Amino acid sequence: MDTASVCYDHRDGSVYFGLGVRWYDNAYEIDPAGRAHNDLTSERGAILRIAPDFKSREKLCTGVRWPVGLRFNRAGDLFCTDQEGATWLPNGNPFDELLYIERGRHYGFPPRHPKHLPSVVDEPSVFDYGPQHQSTCGLRFNESVNGGPVFGPEWWAGDALITGESRGKLYRTSLVKTRDGYVAQNQIIACLNQLAVDVTVSPRGSLLLATHSGDPDWGTGPEGPGTIFVIAPEKSPAPRPVAAWSEDPEHFRIAFDHPLDDTMAQAVSTGARLERGRYVQAGDRFESMWPGYEVVKRQHEEAVTTVPVIKTAVADDRRSVVITVPPQSSTDTFALSLRRPERAKPVGALVQEEAIDLSVTLNGVEAEWKGEDGATWRGWLPHPDLSVAGAFAGASAAHREGRENLLRPGQLTLKTRLDLWNMLRPAVQPGARLDHEPAPEEVTIVFTSPTSEFTVAYGQGAEKKSVASKPGQVTHDVFITTTARPHQPLDVELTCRTSKDHAPELRAAWHTAEDTRDRAFPLRRFLLPWARPEQPSGFARVPARPEIQGGDWARGRDVFFSERALCGKCHAVRGRGATLAPDLSNLVSRDFASVHRDIADPNAAINPDYIAHEVALRNGTVVTAVVRPAEGGRFVLGLGAGASLEVAADDILSRKPLKTSIMPAKLDEALGETDFRDLMAFLLTEPPLMGVYAAEGRPAPRPTPEVAAALAGAPSPALPTRPLKIVLVSGPQDHGVGEHDYPRWRDVWSRLFSLSDHTELMLADNWPSPEQWAVADAIVFYRRGDWSLGRARDFDTFLRRGGGVVFVHWAVEAGAEAGGLAARIGLASNAAQTKYRHGPIEVVFDP
Repeated sequence: MDTASVCYDHRDGSVYFGLGVRWYDNAYEIDPAGRAHNDLTSERGAILRIAPDFKSREKLCTGVRWPVGLRFNRAGDLFCTDQEGATWLPNGNPFDELLYIERGRHYGFPPRHPKHLPSVVDEPSVFDYGPQHQSTCGLRFNESVNGGPVFGPEWWAGDALITGESRGKLYRTSLVKTRDGYVAQNQIIACLNQLAVDVTVSPRGSLLLATHSGDPDWGTGPEGPGTIFVIAPEKSPAPRPVAAWSEDPEHFRIAFDHPLDDTMAQAVSTGARLERGRYVQAGDRFESMWPGYEVVKRQHEEAVTTVPVIKTAVADDRRSVVITVPPQSSTDTFALSLRRPERAKPVGALVQEEAIDLSVTLNGVEAEWKGEDGATWRGWLPHPDLSVAGAFAGASAAHREGRENLLRPGQLTLKTRLDLWNMLRPAVQPGARLDHEPAPEEVTIVFTSPTSEFTVAYGQGAEKKSVASKPGQVTHDVFITTTARPHQPLDVELTCRTSKDHAPELRAAWHTAEDTRDRAFPLRRFLLPWARPEQPSGFARVPARPEIQGGDWARGRDVFFSERALCGKCHAVRGRGATLAPDLSNLVSRDFASVHRDIADPNAAINPDYIAHEVALRNGTVVTAVVRPAEGGRFVLGLGAGASLEVAADDILSRKPLKTSIMPAKLDEALGETDFRDLMAFLLTEPPLMGVYAAEGRPAPRPTPEVAAALAGAPSPALPTRPLKIVLVSGPQDHGVGEHDYPRWRDVWSRLFSLSDHTELMLADNWPSPEQWAVADAIVFYRRGDWSLGRARDFDTFLRRGGGVVFVHWAVEAGAEAGGLAARIGLASNAAQTKYRHGPIEVVFDP
């Protein structure tokens, strides 16, 4: 049944366990006729509870893709680590998640769909571990064992300790419970060169970390060797960082739990290094392994910017370090490395690099307090809920000072920018597109204070509703409703009075029109006032796969199903083939190197669902086979090369897992360079057909003879001596699904051009960049057009140097400047003066 997680509730003796989904590669269980059968009545993809008397069990929730770790925290709440799945589904939990399990919730796999699954609400995770493909597995809470100490300082007690298997990570995730759910803050503890599987706390307060051998995703199978590391706390620990934040556009501050001594103050003052990037995280320089997905390859290809460190200074109280940099406004992550003084290595311990690595972001809230006596305090908070902020930054001396001020008469002002995009919708796999257009989300922000009145100012496009307190109550509520938009955060400013009688309290929650249950805001939703979410660059080179350039997709398909390769005898691709070995349809999401490795050396990483066994049968036969369940309690033994044997369960006397795969090694060498390149082109690319983007009822692709007849007599210019540089220009979709789908057109044509040996492709949103105008040979526009004198200058300069342009359909719209565009391309449209007719039309030509 694929039970991957089990835990025991000592309060009543019940047992909880998780079951992975039934079809991770067909999440909605869509049959050949296009009908979905995932009605959520199955116990798969769920967390279940077995009663203490073992006579009944209850399904607590749905939508869990692959639960691995399952544990109760000290508050008695159930948590689960869920492994991602977007390589099979565009928005199917693209990040590994930490879930707070509540009855009746649906956790997003498969996600809500207007046709296949319209009735669910996708519950957000407590924390997403990124960048994509961390493979969270082990989960323990940092609690005392048999009366011993917790791991690390006391302020780490109760934190979740989590392993990321595929990239060898160990995380510490702090959790704060509010009336609306949990808020999480995450830090990396360690990065290993082995697969990190599980972790636990020992009675001595050390961590025992279990690892597995081999490569991601699955390692060397159940018989492969592993290692247990002991991570012991220092007897005299150096000061630890407790918080890191952007103090203003030009300064980052790192607070420590104890004052720095002279040696450490000198080390951190001379050894600061700072990098910024979309996928940058602390400790990236130690990462030595990662799964072979194309999206991971793209993460590594993303630009990383070195941020100049102008000055590093230790504060007078030696409890914090201030890093001075040029003004920063990016919402990318900053990876900060601070040098630590060299220390003697304990006997038997592994060598460690003496540095502190931290992730810093421009998330948070700017706080300013003005006392009635003229005193002031200005600082940073991770969250507007002051109890949450105190829990995450309470060990910082600067924040203790701030809390003391809040117990004096004065005025507290909080400023932040709220990112409200996709509050109840899973993220979409980079480069993928949905087959539907989600409706805009109407988000309501809820601010509540039980102690004092407050005022709220907010940006444009939002509506405010205040709810008066009931007689005898002092609770004050403010609701702000807005329609969420990408890269357009909502500016919010809150002001309240402070007094000596009580500390101010402020609750911040949210809900949507789709689901009015209030939820807690994650830390990442708050941006500092100077943070500016960056729009996508607007153009990017299509990731090339140079290893398959020149490969023939159709010939590769023939190789896959040939008697020579025999791949199709065991594997299936896109619904065709056998089921004796893993389905390979998601290889389009993997990179060339990892797929090549799996073919050349099938033992490097063995899928746990298809482990080879030595099977002893009742008739005395012993075979090496992959054992797969069949109907009626029977089993199919996959013997390799497409051969199989079906037996009854009673016919199997024993089965022993093996260290090796039944797939023969070095198939790449057996096929030869040409056939292997064709095979990889088939495995790593989608079918090269234009029709893949059209709606249902799409016309068949034009046959080659028909295209040849249409081009008969046309000039045949010689192939260029260098690749043609082509820019595809699209814009936001302005019609329904399958109509004017400019982004989808760009995605499909990008794949087509990437199969050509003679093109280099760039992408642009709405208009090419100056760099693209300067180097392009041809530019293709398919978007809702517009025209201006400035754009005309770009266009004319490009044409004068010999560039070529193509305008498709609505790209000819030019508004009041239609005449200028028409003078250049022969025709143009002015929407204000044009009438349109939509729908089918029958045209009859009389002879």
